[in-house]
Amino acid sequence: MSQPVTRTIRTLQTTARSICVEIGRALGTLAGTTWFSVNALMAGTRLSGVEPTDAGLPEESAWLFVFAVAAGATIWLEQRGYERIRADTTGGGAFGLLSVFYLPFAFLPAGYALAVSVGWPPAFVNMYLLGCVLVAGWLAFYGGLDRLGLEVTHFGRAFVTVLGLMVAAVVVDALFVSTLIETVVDRTWITERATRATLALAGQGITLLLGYKV
Repeated sequence: MSQPVTRTIRTLQTTARSICVEIGRALGTLAGTTWFSVNALMAGTRLSGVEPTDAGLPEESAWLFVFAVAAGATIWLEQRGYERIRADTTGGGAFGLLSVFYLPFAFLPAGYALAVSVGWPPAFVNMYLLGCVLVAGWLAFYGGLDRLGLEVTHFGRAFVTVLGLMVAAVVVDALFVSTLIETVVDRTWITERATRATLALAGQGITLLLGYKV
């Protein structure tokens, strides 16, 4: 194969990889902005007690509006929006992973412990997820990962750890814990909640140890 043909093939491969990377970043940004818009809408409706249908709007139109806002924000960011807000143009992929998957799961055990201990209104769940998106934006677009000395893979390990703990908790609870509490301990409302909260906090400790060990 001649050198010109080889150079052409390499150029095409580099261009294709570059296009795929750009598409991945844009999709990550779209996923994060959509997730933010969805939770903002749900938090608003739960806090106010007003559904879109109460205002005479079809439910489908509300979700279409949410997606339109997210798509518009993504297009604006891709069209020099990053430069205007002084954000890292390469952070879209990390932003999508962190905001939708990694951060919400990374601290889920602590959130569950708080929920079973003192209660957690449904709107607070959406507010927690909104906070995850904002933190993900700082980590991905404004050098948060570098400042903390972390990489996206650390959050990925935490994500996998929490999933593993969730599966283990379901299996153990179904096979052993419920029967043990019923037979050995007086299964009052306080005892059950305190036990689950303690186990959840222990799970959060394991997640931090395994996931964020640099």
